Amino acid sequence: MTIEPMSEKFAGMLRDESRMEGHVDAVARPRDYEQLAQAVKYAAQNGMRVTMQGAATGVEGGAVPHGGLLISTRGMNRILGLRECEGKYFLRVQAGVTLEQMEEYLRKPIDSKACFFPPNPTEKTATLGGAFASDAIGTRGRVRDHVGDVLWIGGIIAELELALRPVPGYNWGVLLFFTSPGDAKVFTQSSASIGFAGHAYFDAAALALLRTQNANIPIDACDALYLALSGENEAAIEAHLTELLGLYLDTGGRDEYAWAAEGPAEMEKFQAMCHAVPELVNSELDRAGRVQPGLCKAALDKLYMNLCAI
Repeated sequence: MTIEPMSEKFAGMLRDESRMEGHVDAVARPRDYEQLAQAVKYAAQNGMRVTMQGAATGVEGGAVPHGGLLISTRGMNRILGLRECEGKYFLRVQAGVTLEQMEEYLRKPIDSKACFFPPNPTEKTATLGGAFASDAIGTRGRVRDHVGDVLWIGGIIAELELALRPVPGYNWGVLLFFTSPGDAKVFTQSSASIGFAGHAYFDAAALALLRTQNANIPIDACDALYLALSGENEAAIEAHLTELLGLYLDTGGRDEYAWAAEGPAEMEKFQAMCHAVPELVNSELDRAGRVQPGLCKAALDKLYMNLCAI
């Protein structure tokens, strides 16, 4: 590995999805732990600040360099191995492995079992190192809650070990639209005893953006909830679905505004909607030409769906 001075070929590395743009003096592209250590040592010896960059999919400018040395983990993209401990499986990866790569690897059953990484962030081109560093939240929880051992160089992530789970036998996704302010909160409180495998909240601004792509989004919906249920007992899942629908109708919901999907392939359509919101926000910002520092974060705070309980 060599430390390369900034040149035009690295121009695309000066920005991320925040639309902010920075500058850098030199670039390092390590492929393993040893080369990463060399890059960090070089920066320390030369008094250079370090910016780490994975796939540059972040929306808050964390991967945008402001001078010094930019270290890209895109070359650190190897899956290092799988281990089993007391019936549980752990996958070790370099920090530059993307969620897309990991999911492709996991499509092959492990000991005849299909496994997955639970958090399910929707940006599949993001690196696992970046997802961990930013404490990314997906439709099934936080990335950090499902990572065991982490190999660091100082404060820089080199490798991670991911805690996997078997794919449940039964999986359902439910998207519920609400037409009166406050109904979603009432519904959430009344359904708190049901254990959801994942959830997402869409506010009015998020739905307005989605309508530009999907004419089926109810025009009078002011917000919506996406809920995922999974388990091994089919009767129990069906009972939860029946209970959910009853609570939804009791809260003022309408049958035609309750959408359901069975199985991972169909549920992916709802998860794609979750990912569409930030993509649409970025498109709006590009069209408006508003790229000054801080503006994107403020806009995203207002327009992004909340991936937490309301």
